Amino acid sequence: MADELTLRPIGVVRNELRRGVSAPRARAPRSVIELRPELAEGLDGLAPGQDLVIVFAFHQSAGPAPLRQHRQGDPQEPLLGVFSLRSPHRPNPLGLTTVRVLEVEGNRLVVAGLDAYDGTPVLDIKPYVAWLDAPQAAQEE
Repeated sequence: MADELTLRPIGVVRNELRRGVSAPRARAPRSVIELRPELAEGLDGLAPGQDLVIVFAFHQSAGPAPLRQHRQGDPQEPLLGVFSLRSPHRPNPLGLTTVRVLEVEGNRLVVAGLDAYDGTPVLDIKPYVAWLDAPQAAQEE
C-alpha cells in the first residue's frame, strides 16, 4: 500500500457559500465548477438534468482528525467513529455530493445542490448511476 498519494484538483467551486457565514450543511442552489481549461473535453456528454457525484477536498478542515467525533459537532450526541459520520474532519479530508447539472459551457459546469464552499478544490466528477450508487436494499424495492 502506498504511504502517500498526490492528487491535482481538476477545478474549483464558485458559489455563494462561505465558511463561517453559510449555514452548516447548506447546499447552493447554483454552483459553477470551473475546470482547468485542458480538461474541458471531459465534460462532453453531460447534459442538463443529469445527476453527478462531485468529489472534492475539504481544504479548510483542520487536521489531524479525531477518529471519534460527535455527530454534527454536537457534544450532546454520543461519540461515534469518523467512518460512521459525514464529518468534514477526516483522515483524508474528502467530500462528495450528488448534484444536478443545470448547464455545461466550455470548461464550466453549472450544478444545483453542491454543499462545498466557494474556492473548494474539485478532485473528480462522476455520473450518478443508480444501480451502482444506491444501496442494494433500495435497488430491490
